[in-house]
Amino acid sequence: MIKVIRELIEYRDLIWSLTVRDLKIKYKGAALGFLWSILHPIMTMIIMTVVFSMIVKIDVDKYPLFVLCGLLAWNFTSISLTQATTSIINNSLLIKKVYLPREIFPISIVVSNFIHFLIGLCVYFVLMFIFGIKFSYKFFLIFLVIPVQFIFVTGICLLFSCLDVFFRDITHILSVLIMLWFYLTPVFYPIEMVPAKYLSFYIINPMAVFIHNYREILLQNKLMNFDYYLLATLISIIFFIISYYIFIRLERLFGEVI
Repeated sequence: MIKVIRELIEYRDLIWSLTVRDLKIKYKGAALGFLWSILHPIMTMIIMTVVFSMIVKIDVDKYPLFVLCGLLAWNFTSISLTQATTSIINNSLLIKKVYLPREIFPISIVVSNFIHFLIGLCVYFVLMFIFGIKFSYKFFLIFLVIPVQFIFVTGICLLFSCLDVFFRDITHILSVLIMLWFYLTPVFYPIEMVPAKYLSFYIINPMAVFIHNYREILLQNKLMNFDYYLLATLISIIFFIISYYIFIRLERLFGEVI
């Protein structure tokens, strides 16, 4: 593991170059360019607000902010996973030509989407001001949640990117899994709607905890549920270590398969 960390530090410039490349490719030819990183979740927020606060009637105070908070965290995870899953295959020519740590490809995807996430948070703070939410020192607690989500997202991206090399059906299965995961995560509904008898299983999903904690900190001015937070942190770290181990064990076979 120490060797891996050293290699990542050594190739940090390449990781950043790949991150910039991913950002440029994503918005190449788009008239609004980088603004789509902000407009996309806001447009989705408007649609969900109309559907779930006016039609389906989910009674939540400041529902637009409520759902946007969930969308920002969810999009960081789901888009990173979707893009990173094919990152090894998409860079197969480069992998065959030169030696470099293969994990930098999915990690660069995570970093590029993390930048979008941070930009979205900045816009979110502006919207909070518009909605009349006053600043609180508790807002800084999100900087405890964000690194844990980054670790979790990186772990799941590493796992799926290496599995996709050997099982190309992963890409097709993933779209169904993400849809199922979306509905099992409180993106557009509060965690309080989950029946108490299922809650102990529900919070095993780190994304449910991340989104719930973001909302408690930013919208409810609470110190967040530290029991949930510690559980999500433990799951995320263990999952990251296991995923990294699987990736390192399998990467030596990448050249033969791709």
